[in-house]
Amino acid sequence: DAARVLMGRHGETILALIVLTATSSNINASMLSCSRVYFTMSRDGFLPGLLDRVHPRFGSPYVGVVAHVLWATCLLAAYRAIEPLIG
Repeated sequence: DAARVLMGRHGETILALIVLTATSSNINASMLSCSRVYFTMSRDGFLPGLLDRVHPRFGSPYVGVVAHVLWATCLLAAYRAIEPLIG
């Protein structure tokens, strides 16, 4: 409502697009950084050696990315809502 009042009838849409862009950027940054944390912890011996694999073509820690997605899925399944995870 405030966006509509301040920016006109398209204010809601503009604000929704800004929030969508910020959220997508945050998810992307989380995926990239957390997978590299798993990779480094594996290289240092704190996690199983499987997580230190690097994709031969792209050079990314692809097993770490998969592990992060699986962990996030487990958390969402356990809590059944995203609010407790982000609060």
